[in-house]
Amino acid sequence: MGIIDSFKDVFKVADTVNNLDLYKKLSELQNAVFALEEENRELRDELRHRDEQKDVAGRLRTRDNAYYLDDGKILDGPYCMTCWDADRKLIRERSGATPGTHFCAFCRDKRKGR
Repeated sequence: MGIIDSFKDVFKVADTVNNLDLYKKLSELQNAVFALEEENRELRDELRHRDEQKDVAGRLRTRDNAYYLDDGKILDGPYCMTCWDADRKLIRERSGATPGTHFCAFCRDKRKGR
């Protein structure tokens, strides 16, 4: 039996005893439980996100002034070092005008105020 079903049963009992104060307290308790469930979900999401970032950080390799993601077979990238180091975002870099160079469009736009 889930917590929602339990609340339904308790509300039925409160309704049969016709106690308005009990009914109000149960409503407050139910709202507090819903808030705790939401907070729990947010914390679980945050932990999952941190675990994912730890995994990515452990697989990043540095080469040619950029990060590459190592999956054990190939290196995927390049990714911007600044974006990862500052914000923990993997932003793929674009090829530069000169062969073998690359740049981050996100960082370039940020500097220009976009």
